Amino acid sequence: MPPRRAYVGRGPRATLAESNAAQVAKIRGILKPLSLDIATPAEAHEMLDLKGGDMVGF
Repeated sequence: MPPRRAYVGRGPRATLAESNAAQVAKIRGILKPLSLDIATPAEAHEMLDLKGGDMVGF
């Protein structure tokens, strides 16, 4: 099964995001003008209580 990806944009002009980086760039562009803080990857892992790559068994 191919990986799931989100659409960037909405309506008929929406395009499939080419990568996670494209999705991150899109949301950064939305949040930055709103003066909202953007978490670093390490901060996001901590907030979401995610395991690091060194903590999984695959």
